[in-house]
Amino acid sequence: KLIAGSSYSVGQVFSATISILDNEASTVIVTAPNGNASESGSPGIFVITRTGVSTGTVTVPLAVSGTASSVVDYASLPLSVVISAGTSTVTLAVTPYADGIYEISETVTLSVLAGAGYAVGSPSNATVTIAADPGPGTGILREWWTGLSGTAVSNLTAAANYPATPTG
Repeated sequence: KLIAGSSYSVGQVFSATISILDNEASTVIVTAPNGNASESGSPGIFVITRTGVSTGTVTVPLAVSGTASSVVDYASLPLSVVISAGTSTVTLAVTPYADGIYEISETVTLSVLAGAGYAVGSPSNATVTIAADPGPGTGILREWWTGLSGTAVSNLTAAANYPATPTG
């Protein structure tokens, strides 16, 4: 309350409200705390984390890449996630499909892309490796050996053209 002084007088009383807006940006990163998945039933995990200000909702666009094929080798991942106000993480599971094909391990890489309301932090990408289910028998990578037929190890090793090293 103002009180009249000798060099001024108190006039009409007004009130005012000041709003202080927080201009600090959030930072968004991605990690793979379980970076190993397998076709025999173990999913991999990506975690998208927002640090700093969490009062607003942000939509984070994502890019998916790697040697594994979406829908063929694993259940597709979204191309964006929404981190709601008051929330700091979103978890995505990489669920591999058991395709029964003898193959080498494949990768799924998730990258955080730039968007409104946050800065892209480090790490901005993470990778989950999908280990192939070896299938029946010993899991020989038959597709790597050219000119051979049969599914049993003896069919492969007994062949005259059984190579000393893979060709693929």
